[in-house]
Amino acid sequence: MDKVLRGDEGATSSEYALLAAFVAVAVAVAVLLFGEAVLGLFVSANETLR
Repeated sequence: MDKVLRGDEGATSSEYALLAAFVAVAVAVAVLLFGEAVLGLFVSANETLR
């Protein structure tokens, strides 16, 4: 009965939403920081293969 009253068995949708928002921010920051470097790697690889 104590578990039912506490209600802390699993993550709620609001916790999943916070996690999704955190992941989205982390991906956006990574793209901003490393986007140009990754693009340069692909351009270099493309030129090597030509």
